[in-house]
Amino acid sequence: MILKPIVKFSYYIIESFFLSKISLRLIGHQAKRRQFFLFSFLFGLATFLLREVLFPLWEIPVGIHTIILFIINIALLKLFFRLNFYMVIICDLFHFSFAIILDTINMWFFALMGIDAPQILASFLFSTLFCLINIIYYAVILYILKKTGFILIPVNGVKESF
Repeated sequence: MILKPIVKFSYYIIESFFLSKISLRLIGHQAKRRQFFLFSFLFGLATFLLREVLFPLWEIPVGIHTIILFIINIALLKLFFRLNFYMVIICDLFHFSFAIILDTINMWFFALMGIDAPQILASFLFSTLFCLINIIYYAVILYILKKTGFILIPVNGVKESF
């Protein structure tokens, strides 16, 4: 089925876009549009390749692939946005914290309907629905952050010491 990889690839790029936008918004960083889209595409591509190609091929443990993605995100954030080291780490922590928290909420929502994680992973329909619900969560959070103008840690408030 050719549709499944296309949907997954699209989801990872959209997820990267929203999570990166949220995390950069929380530190008050305004990225240039083209730069941000390229960043989102590259991190989404890296996520897709690691989770959908290398993970099944080499049987990489879940925790290891998350650490690898964490490091890739740090490198891309530093390269594209030239943030100081502390802000890159904070931004990366926001990115992965939101992903973990919202995935957990979404899993709980599915569990209430009697659908567990293996069923979600095995079913294209459930997997796609799971992804769509996550995107809705991300869009709502980004909308709230933009409407309120909320910035948790201003990018200019942290100085780099090394």
